[in-house]
Amino acid sequence: MDLERTNDLRFESTNAPDGLYVVSKSSEYEPHTEFLLPSIYPEKTTIRDAFEVNCEKFNETFAKGDIISVSNNRKKILGVLSNNAKQNTLLVTERCDNLCSFCSQPPNNNPDTYLYINAAYSIINFNTESVIGITGGEPLLDKEKFLTFLDILNKAGNSTPLHILTNGRSFSDLDFCNDVVKKAMNRDILWGIPLHGHNHLLHDKCVSMPGAFVETMQGLMNLSYAGQKIELRTVVTNDNYKNLKNISIINGNVSNTKLIQGVIQKSIKDKKKINCVVNNAGIRHRKDFINISDKELTKVFEVNFFSIFRILQLISKFWVKNNIEGNVVNITSIAGQIGFKQLSAYASS
Repeated sequence: MDLERTNDLRFESTNAPDGLYVVSKSSEYEPHTEFLLPSIYPEKTTIRDAFEVNCEKFNETFAKGDIISVSNNRKKILGVLSNNAKQNTLLVTERCDNLCSFCSQPPNNNPDTYLYINAAYSIINFNTESVIGITGGEPLLDKEKFLTFLDILNKAGNSTPLHILTNGRSFSDLDFCNDVVKKAMNRDILWGIPLHGHNHLLHDKCVSMPGAFVETMQGLMNLSYAGQKIELRTVVTNDNYKNLKNISIINGNVSNTKLIQGVIQKSIKDKKKINCVVNNAGIRHRKDFINISDKELTKVFEVNFFSIFRILQLISKFWVKNNIEGNVVNITSIAGQIGFKQLSAYASS
């Protein structure tokens, strides 16, 4: 059965306290023996230590083995890990030691111990062979919490492959790097580390943190010497795009329809087929809700919402006219679901 890909649902009633649960849809109760999450059923159950929920679209949304979170205050069920998703990613912290100029999620010092623990228990009980992403904030900022996260997984005998997004600065500490490599010995991990410039001036400007480039480079070298798999990532900005070679970059505003039409015409002239569009552009104003002006709100929606609609209209007409099979990837933000302080306009767009 094809399940509807929805991340949260409102429920009518449940006897489950707030927390994480494994979705079950049969009389068989199969908890992890040591790091167990309780089961939750979309119907009445007499099984001990199991819970039930009355939710209209539960069966259409969640599959057996999915990990969900129950919030009684909001009367909502939030999908945490889904068997129906092409990718699953877990947030373990909102703290960060960089302040990237393009980041839509401002760092904060909210408590995060429970996020690391919840992530570990979710991965163990989900028990998949597919890759799960780990993101933040900066997941490795608190070294002790990250090592404990790996310890919990290892103690449970879990070997789920991970794709961990980190700025790499913590790996400049060789002892910490060696500890992580040792604990990750029997696990397939890909470290996604951003490098936004070829020198400290450019990279440090992008991340708004003097000295970050040196620490990231040392971390990259330590990981490389340890034989770890590394994925280098770069966010193209006004500051670094001129230094990116072998890439055709057109600097401009995505809400400028004439510019987009020009890109399409250039592809025709250069005989280079456009077969994929990735909508990832976005702007935000870090302001309290009551201080956002009409002009600022309109600009955010022009770039973050209306430009995507217009670009897809233009490129779709081009694909249909030229019989091209195209792909569209729309990238959004977690801010659209849970919101963040001083990001009202961005979250609503």
